[in-house]
Amino acid sequence: MLRVSIGILVVAVLWCAVLLKLKNKWITEKLNLDISETEETNENLKLKFFINKKVIISFCSIGILIAFCTTLSKISIVPKAVNRIIQAENRTNSDEQIKGINLSNHDKSVDLNSVVKAGGEYVYLKATEGATFKDSYMDTYYKQSKKLGMKVGAYHYLVSTSSPEDQARNFYNMISKYDWDLIPMLDTEVYFDGLEDYIKRFKDEFNRLSSLKLGIYTYTSFINKYLNNADKEIYNMPLWEANYNGKPWNGVGKNKFVNLVGHQYSTDQHIKAYIGNFNGDINEFNNKILISNE
Repeated sequence: MLRVSIGILVVAVLWCAVLLKLKNKWITEKLNLDISETEETNENLKLKFFINKKVIISFCSIGILIAFCTTLSKISIVPKAVNRIIQAENRTNSDEQIKGINLSNHDKSVDLNSVVKAGGEYVYLKATEGATFKDSYMDTYYKQSKKLGMKVGAYHYLVSTSSPEDQARNFYNMISKYDWDLIPMLDTEVYFDGLEDYIKRFKDEFNRLSSLKLGIYTYTSFINKYLNNADKEIYNMPLWEANYNGKPWNGVGKNKFVNLVGHQYSTDQHIKAYIGNFNGDINEFNNKILISNE
């Protein structure tokens, strides 16, 4: 589109030059009329030339202006930080990789400005654990992240010491007051008897309370050892997979889950060059993790 616009601008300029050249030739011929013509006739010709020339110049100027504006509109003059947020909003390709982090009450001090400047766009916040625990840092992190234009999601840490229904209600009650961008996640890291049943019951209760799709976070080794023969209902959940090999999307997705949406590939490492002044879990996500893309 930019090449087309530049082409239009060039054509407009050349067309103006041709018109002016033809007009100059016409007036030269007119001014070479027989000297017997009256002075009044010559004055009329000059007046007509002057008027017609102004019309042509005005017409050409308008054409050049239109072509110039069309060209200018194709050139991005949006500040880099704002442009990053706009690009995140407009992404539609689910294979695009978006930098992100996850935070909880264990991360006492986080420089989110540094994360954003380094290209971090998505952030997951711990909301709840078990049937009663609510993360007191979630609200602060949520407000800071939203203010910086980040996309925000929430997760619940699953335990065996309370019923999955009570845990799902605790999670829902905590997050229902907020406007989320990323699908909610069930953090599944600890094995116990009846784990698969817990996951399905938590999911069923959460879906009864909320219209949002529920995803699952867990490790590659955990899947291979404890969820290798899980129910299809679990495999259909969007998967945020942890595999600490230091390279995004390497070694993940090699299981029965059908919808890989994120990879946590490093933890507790200071990777300033990659995602700002942040010492914690490093992730990459694709756009299938967005609620708006469900």
